[in-house]
Amino acid sequence: MDNFPFQENVRQTTLSGIQSLRGVAALLVVCFHAALLVQRNGWTVHLAHLLDYWGRIGVDIFFVISGFVMVVIAGDRPRGMSVACNFMRDRIIRIAPVYWVLTGLMTLALAAAPSVFNTARFDWVITLASCLFIPTLDRAAGITYPILYVGWTLSYEMLFYLVFSAMLLLRREVRIPGLILIFGTAVIAGLAMRQQGFLAFLTDPITMEFVFGCIIGQIYQKAPPVSKRAGLVVLSLGGALAAASIRENIDLQWRALAWGLPAALIVDGAALMERSGSTHWPKLLRVLGDSSYSLYLTHIFVLPLIGRVLTKLDSARIVYGDMIWIGVISIAVLFGHIFYLKFEAPVTRYLRRKSLPIEARKTPA
Repeated sequence: MDNFPFQENVRQTTLSGIQSLRGVAALLVVCFHAALLVQRNGWTVHLAHLLDYWGRIGVDIFFVISGFVMVVIAGDRPRGMSVACNFMRDRIIRIAPVYWVLTGLMTLALAAAPSVFNTARFDWVITLASCLFIPTLDRAAGITYPILYVGWTLSYEMLFYLVFSAMLLLRREVRIPGLILIFGTAVIAGLAMRQQGFLAFLTDPITMEFVFGCIIGQIYQKAPPVSKRAGLVVLSLGGALAAASIRENIDLQWRALAWGLPAALIVDGAALMERSGSTHWPKLLRVLGDSSYSLYLTHIFVLPLIGRVLTKLDSARIVYGDMIWIGVISIAVLFGHIFYLKFEAPVTRYLRRKSLPIEARKTPA
């Protein structure tokens, strides 16, 4: 879940289409969780019920974008241990500080008032594993959510970072085939051997969505520009396939195909439109994309707290559930953007600057 702008390789600018799509993906996840909150608290919903399961594909879009971004910002770097280490350092700076701070806050919140978040009391083992991005095994050999439960996606992101960093030790032309081989073999082995627990996490087919993004990134770098209309057709096809496949009773074993492939087409369409050079994305979506990581992590604090307040204010459930749903989402988006401006952005800039060599720190921007 890396924010732009690109500062290396392809061009020093922001890919506004991909950034906007990141904002849409984060908003879809928030819509999904907000719909669950509103319905569980007894409001009657209509619009929210139609859109809630669409929210799940936001995660699949995130994973595809992650692969795309890594290839575009680092896929053509020369091989070497220092290159791999620098890449991993940059990724950790990007996602870890915000996640660690919010994990700490959630730990304190669960210790003080676990009922607010509808979660069992905290466990120090799970907390430590959460901070290390390690999925924790439960007694039934399944995977438990981290303290900050949306952090399960960041466990996958860290896996992607580690594998991609290893690929930076190889020649450029074998990196994408290497990724396909590693994740493809793992998924096939997992399906054949019906893995459980931690191995099930490592071999889940959802990891192929990252591979889809890497392939799209490679195509983006190498293929000639196409028309804006062609990109729009691909994006629309992805949206249509997503609409046809998103349903409540889907077997999540097939998620990478049912939702991952539509997500890949959506990301590819946005990238193709970007290459046409004539696409102008709404500023609101680009701003939402900038704060998407903060929104994704903070909304799980905001939704329960706002839901608790609204439950008391509208005890008779007079207000339409869809209005409550829209209001809760709006507050979550606003808080996420404020958190981005006041914490995520300045902390990330500071840590990135501190990680540069002294000579580079003195170079004017």
